[in-house]
Amino acid sequence: MDHQFEYAVPNLALRHYVVPNLASFVIPFSIELSPEITERLARALAKAVELIAPAIRDFRMITLIFGKPPAYAIHVGTGIEIYYADMNQDPIATAGNHRICLHAERIASLSAFPIDAAVIVILEELVHVWMNVKDETIAKTATAYLYGGLVVENDQYRTFGQIFDRLTEDARVDQSK
Repeated sequence: MDHQFEYAVPNLALRHYVVPNLASFVIPFSIELSPEITERLARALAKAVELIAPAIRDFRMITLIFGKPPAYAIHVGTGIEIYYADMNQDPIATAGNHRICLHAERIASLSAFPIDAAVIVILEELVHVWMNVKDETIAKTATAYLYGGLVVENDQYRTFGQIFDRLTEDARVDQSK
């Protein structure tokens, strides 16, 4: 067994939080996580699934892996599958082929105010796999719409309050000139 990877195993605690009628479409795996991180990820996953569910007509089974880049290794049956993230980046998440790989510790550490960034990261990857969206700009726009109260500005999620504050500040600067 190759010990350079932390192997992810099926995580029933994460699956327990998913909307019951959708749980059969999500197969979560995770590396060994503390109960606090598992709870945070489970709640974010449940919220993301809840937000996207009304927009999906035909659900596909997906494998969700909470692990660490650059490689996500999971035990499947009697074998091991390894998926590599882009080695030129340190991605917080990546999706493709009905599989989502999420950097567990980074997602769990994300801020929950003014928006729950963990939910947004997971939701965006669900948009990629369940809505079959390849383009990042379209995925971000769909994610902002599904989450509600967000817009995408300069490739970043912003709340309407943040946009209002920036516009108000810009107006003050213009008036002082």
